[in-house]
Amino acid sequence: MPLEGEYAPSPEAWVRAEVEHYERTGVGRKGRPVVVLTTLGASSGLLRKTPLMRVERGGVYAGVASMAGGAQHPAWYLNALASPVVALQDAMVVHELTAREVTGQERDLWWSRACSVFASYADYQSRTRRRIPVLVLEPRPPTASVAPDGLLTRDGAGINELLGDVAKLDVQVLRRAAQQVERLVGGDAFALHQDPLGLADDLA
Repeated sequence: MPLEGEYAPSPEAWVRAEVEHYERTGVGRKGRPVVVLTTLGASSGLLRKTPLMRVERGGVYAGVASMAGGAQHPAWYLNALASPVVALQDAMVVHELTAREVTGQERDLWWSRACSVFASYADYQSRTRRRIPVLVLEPRPPTASVAPDGLLTRDGAGINELLGDVAKLDVQVLRRAAQQVERLVGGDAFALHQDPLGLADDLA
């Protein structure tokens, strides 16, 4: 389910300006390679939008909670931990993603990728005692839908409906087999040997 709720613009003027410009144009101010992350406020329950540097590989994004090297974690990071379902606008496309914090070698990999995009991250880390967290933002898995017969399928088709199609095929096969038996009784054994269930026409 996509994020829903009331949007509360940031009290920071530069954040509001960046978000408004990006949502209108799909491009960061001054040409900066950014994306806009939408999270659900952990305390307020309101939608919050934050510009982040664009770090992406194969449709998976990373969010670096640098706070420019500040001593505290940014609010968007705490929001994503509390409610991992997020939205991310990249150019003019909005993706529904799930956030999770990475550690160990996975964090090292994404940290290296982030620093290659925005070298200042390394400087930010030197300014703070906290280890700057990195979140991976991944596409959400497809969800099952409820079919009219009450059974679940990923594409919305009912299991009973699918089984019904199979059953129809079985009836056709049995009918053809019965016809072949009649032909055998009539002496046409060669035809039965060549195509015992008479499926050649069905497979053509």
